[in-house]
Amino acid sequence: MKFLYVLLAIIGAALGEIAKFQKCPESPDSVCTVSEVRLTPCPNPKRCKMTAGTQSSISFDYTPKFSTEKLLAGLFWASDRGDIPFPDLTEADGCQLTKCPVEADKQQTLDYSIRLNKKLPSVSFIL
Repeated sequence: MKFLYVLLAIIGAALGEIAKFQKCPESPDSVCTVSEVRLTPCPNPKRCKMTAGTQSSISFDYTPKFSTEKLLAGLFWASDRGDIPFPDLTEADGCQLTKCPVEADKQQTLDYSIRLNKKLPSVSFIL
């Protein structure tokens, strides 16, 4: 029976909730395009909420316009006061989160799980 629960948890985490997202205005289309974003948990795909002290995961499909052997990855909260980096994912090795080498014009998926520090406020945000 434990196997079934573990299997269902893995399937649920892999699927995630498809969230609506907006491209950042300062992000040039010449770098890459993002086609789908999945966030778990996200019961309301129009406005996801991440709660301090809980585990969340984000996955997105992207098509880079460049090829490279190495990637840097970062996760930021875009607030009214400016972009605030998540300390656990600032200039991280992106090849740990997606397949490398990256090939231009070939769709790939990036997956990341994060446990939000209990000191952070619970926030709702638009992707």
